[in-house]
Amino acid sequence: MGAEEFEATVSGDSVKDAFWAAVQQAQYDYGHSGYTGTIAEKGEYVVFKAPAGTDDAMIMQVIEAVSRFGWSGRQNSPEDEAARIAYAAFPLDEMAAVFDDKWGPAGAIQLADGSWHFFGMASS
Repeated sequence: MGAEEFEATVSGDSVKDAFWAAVQQAQYDYGHSGYTGTIAEKGEYVVFKAPAGTDDAMIMQVIEAVSRFGWSGRQNSPEDEAARIAYAAFPLDEMAAVFDDKWGPAGAIQLADGSWHFFGMASS
C-alpha cells in the first residue's frame, strides 16, 4: 500500500478534542475501512510548538518544507538548505519524521486563532 500527505485544521477546546474531531470527520468523509490516506488512519499526534511571534503563513511554509525533507528522502537541494536556515527555530527534523512514518503519529501545531493544524503521512 501507499501513502498520502494530509492536512486538517480544526478547532476544539483542547488539542485532544480537535484531533478526535478531525479523525471523526475524516472517517465520515472517507469511510471507516482504512487506507484512506487521511487523518482517519491516525490514533495519536505529537504537538510541535511554533516560535513566539510566528504567523500562520510561516507555519504553513514550514510544513510544506518539512514534507519535502521527510518524504522526498532529504534531497538536500540548495532550496531545501535555504529553507533549513530560514526555519531554523522550528524542530525541522522532528517534524519531518512525521512525514517519514505513515504509521506514526500525526503532527499538530497551534495556529494564531487557537485552532490546531494537523499534518503528516497516512496509509492509502
